[in-house]
Amino acid sequence: LIPMSKQQQEIKRAQKESYFFREISKFFLQITMDEPSLHGLHINRVVLSPDGGTCNVLFLASNGKTEFEEKLPHLILYKPSLRAALA
Repeated sequence: LIPMSKQQQEIKRAQKESYFFREISKFFLQITMDEPSLHGLHINRVVLSPDGGTCNVLFLASNGKTEFEEKLPHLILYKPSLRAALA
């Protein structure tokens, strides 16, 4: 078995982040269609931890930080669903 080079590892990581971004974005779009309280939130970026065991989803609110803080309690309710979608 030939070990992957650092560049190959970075490419694989970027592909995995891109895949997660796409899948979470599709799922979140479905959620926002049914949940008007989350309108105006968008997924900005998906970041994997160095070991690939943790995925952080970064959100962006169209009207800034105060809007995000208002919508955060509703967003937290969907955390288990987002985790299940990733699994």
